[in-house]
Amino acid sequence: MVSLAADGGIIKRFDVERTLGTNDLVGIEFLERGLRAARAVARVLVSDPAEGTEGCATGFMVSPRLLLTNAHVLPHRSMASEARIEFGCELDAERQAKPTQRFRRQPEECFVVGNAKIAERDFALVAVTPEGEREEKFAAWGWLRLDSRVGKIEPGE
Repeated sequence: MVSLAADGGIIKRFDVERTLGTNDLVGIEFLERGLRAARAVARVLVSDPAEGTEGCATGFMVSPRLLLTNAHVLPHRSMASEARIEFGCELDAERQAKPTQRFRRQPEECFVVGNAKIAERDFALVAVTPEGEREEKFAAWGWLRLDSRVGKIEPGE
Protein backbone atom coordinates (compact mmCIF):
# COMPACT_ATOMS: atom_id res chain seq x y z
CA MET A 1 0.00 0.00 0.00
CA VAL A 2 1.32 3.44 -0.93
CA SER A 3 0.48 6.45 1.24
CA LEU A 4 0.25 9.88 -0.30
CA ALA A 5 1.14 13.18 1.35
CA ALA A 6 -1.18 16.20 1.10
CA ASP A 7 0.92 17.53 -1.79
CA GLY A 8 0.52 14.23 -3.69
CA GLY A 9 4.04 12.99 -2.94
CA ILE A 10 4.69 9.47 -1.68
CA ILE A 11 5.27 9.12 2.07
CA LYS A 12 8.38 7.05 2.69
CA ARG A 13 8.72 4.61 5.56
CA PHE A 14 10.53 6.96 8.01
CA ASP A 15 8.85 10.22 7.03
CA VAL A 16 6.31 9.80 9.83
CA GLU A 17 9.18 9.62 12.34
CA ARG A 18 10.44 13.10 11.57
CA THR A 19 10.84 15.66 14.32
CA LEU A 20 8.57 18.64 13.76
CA GLY A 21 9.86 22.00 14.97
CA THR A 22 12.49 21.74 17.70
CA ASN A 23 13.69 18.39 18.96
CA ASP A 24 12.50 17.98 22.56
CA LEU A 25 13.51 14.34 22.91
CA VAL A 26 15.51 13.49 26.03
CA GLY A 27 17.61 10.49 26.97
CA ILE A 28 16.48 7.84 29.44
CA GLU A 29 18.81 9.29 32.10
CA PHE A 30 16.33 12.18 32.34
CA LEU A 31 14.00 9.86 34.29
CA GLU A 32 16.73 8.83 36.72
CA ARG A 33 17.68 12.46 37.34
CA GLY A 34 14.00 13.28 37.91
CA LEU A 35 13.63 10.49 40.46
CA ARG A 36 16.77 11.65 42.26
CA ALA A 37 15.45 15.25 42.37
CA ALA A 38 12.04 14.06 43.60
CA ARG A 39 13.64 12.47 46.67
CA ALA A 40 14.52 15.96 47.97
CA VAL A 41 10.85 17.02 47.94
CA ALA A 42 8.86 16.78 51.18
CA ARG A 43 5.25 17.09 52.25
CA VAL A 44 4.72 19.92 54.73
CA LEU A 45 1.70 19.42 56.98
CA VAL A 46 0.62 22.57 58.80
CA SER A 47 -2.14 23.52 61.18
CA ASP A 48 -3.15 26.88 62.57
CA PRO A 49 -5.25 26.38 65.72
CA ALA A 50 -5.93 30.12 65.93
CA GLU A 51 -7.72 29.98 62.58
CA GLY A 52 -8.87 26.36 62.92
CA THR A 53 -7.24 25.37 59.62
CA GLU A 54 -5.08 22.48 58.45
CA GLY A 55 -3.26 22.18 55.18
CA CYS A 56 -0.72 20.37 53.12
CA ALA A 57 2.04 21.86 50.98
CA THR A 58 5.44 20.91 49.62
CA GLY A 59 8.98 22.02 50.19
CA PHE A 60 12.39 20.79 49.13
CA MET A 61 15.85 20.53 50.58
CA VAL A 62 18.25 23.19 49.30
CA SER A 63 21.20 22.09 51.45
CA PRO A 64 21.87 19.10 53.68
CA ARG A 65 19.96 20.81 56.54
CA LEU A 66 17.67 23.48 55.03
CA LEU A 67 14.14 23.07 53.65
CA LEU A 68 12.65 25.72 51.34
CA THR A 69 8.89 26.24 51.08
CA ASN A 70 6.61 29.26 50.65
CA ALA A 71 6.16 32.04 53.22
CA HIS A 72 2.40 31.58 53.04
CA VAL A 73 2.95 27.95 54.19
CA LEU A 74 5.23 28.80 57.14
CA PRO A 75 4.67 32.53 57.74
CA HIS A 76 6.18 32.59 61.24
CA ARG A 77 8.50 30.64 63.52
CA SER A 78 5.71 29.12 65.64
CA MET A 79 4.06 27.53 62.58
CA ALA A 80 7.47 26.23 61.46
CA SER A 81 7.89 24.67 64.92
CA GLU A 82 4.54 22.87 64.67
CA ALA A 83 4.68 21.76 61.01
CA ARG A 84 5.30 18.11 60.16
CA ILE A 85 7.83 17.37 57.42
CA GLU A 86 7.63 13.98 55.64
CA PHE A 87 9.84 12.60 52.89
CA GLY A 88 9.00 9.68 50.61
CA CYS A 89 5.26 10.42 50.38
CA GLU A 90 4.58 8.46 47.22
CA LEU A 91 3.03 5.30 45.86
CA ASP A 92 4.91 2.27 44.58
CA ALA A 93 4.23 0.51 41.26
CA GLU A 94 1.27 -1.34 42.86
CA ARG A 95 -0.15 2.01 44.02
CA GLN A 96 0.59 1.23 47.68
CA ALA A 97 1.95 3.93 49.98
CA LYS A 98 5.68 3.72 50.54
CA PRO A 99 7.06 4.24 54.04
CA THR A 100 7.78 7.86 54.87
CA GLN A 101 10.43 9.47 57.02
CA ARG A 102 9.55 12.35 59.32
CA PHE A 103 11.85 15.25 59.99
CA ARG A 104 11.96 17.56 62.98
CA ARG A 105 11.87 21.28 62.35
CA GLN A 106 14.55 23.35 64.00
CA PRO A 107 13.52 26.97 63.46
CA GLU A 108 15.55 28.00 66.49
CA GLU A 109 18.63 26.96 64.50
CA CYS A 110 17.58 28.65 61.24
CA PHE A 111 14.35 30.30 60.13
CA VAL A 112 14.22 32.95 57.41
CA VAL A 113 10.94 34.12 55.93
CA GLY A 114 10.21 36.49 53.06
CA ASN A 115 7.09 38.53 52.46
CA ALA A 116 4.28 36.31 51.10
CA LYS A 117 2.51 39.39 49.69
CA ILE A 118 5.42 40.04 47.32
CA ALA A 119 5.63 37.19 44.79
CA GLU A 120 9.42 37.34 44.54
CA ARG A 121 9.73 36.99 48.32
CA ASP A 122 7.22 34.23 49.07
CA PHE A 123 9.72 31.87 50.67
CA ALA A 124 10.47 30.30 54.03
CA LEU A 125 13.71 28.54 54.87
CA VAL A 126 13.84 26.31 57.94
CA ALA A 127 16.45 23.95 59.40
CA VAL A 128 15.36 20.32 59.69
CA THR A 129 16.81 17.07 60.98
CA PRO A 130 15.50 13.49 60.67
CA GLU A 131 13.63 11.93 63.56
CA GLY A 132 15.63 9.04 65.02
CA GLU A 133 17.87 8.48 61.98
CA ARG A 134 21.59 8.33 61.52
CA GLU A 135 23.32 10.99 59.44
CA GLU A 136 23.98 8.64 56.48
CA LYS A 137 20.25 7.92 56.10
CA PHE A 138 19.53 11.64 56.26
CA ALA A 139 21.91 12.28 53.36
CA ALA A 140 20.09 9.69 51.22
CA TRP A 141 17.24 12.15 50.57
CA GLY A 142 19.60 14.59 48.88
CA TRP A 143 19.10 18.25 48.15
CA LEU A 144 18.61 20.50 45.14
CA ARG A 145 21.19 23.17 44.39
CA LEU A 146 19.68 26.60 43.81
CA ASP A 147 20.77 28.42 40.65
CA SER A 148 21.78 32.01 41.39
CA ARG A 149 21.97 33.11 37.74
CA VAL A 150 19.66 35.97 36.80
CA GLY A 151 17.60 35.55 33.62
CA LYS A 152 17.65 31.74 33.56
CA ILE A 153 13.88 31.52 33.01
CA GLU A 154 12.50 32.19 29.56
CA PRO A 155 9.55 34.60 29.25
CA GLY A 156 6.29 32.64 29.42
CA GLU A 157 7.76 29.69 31.36
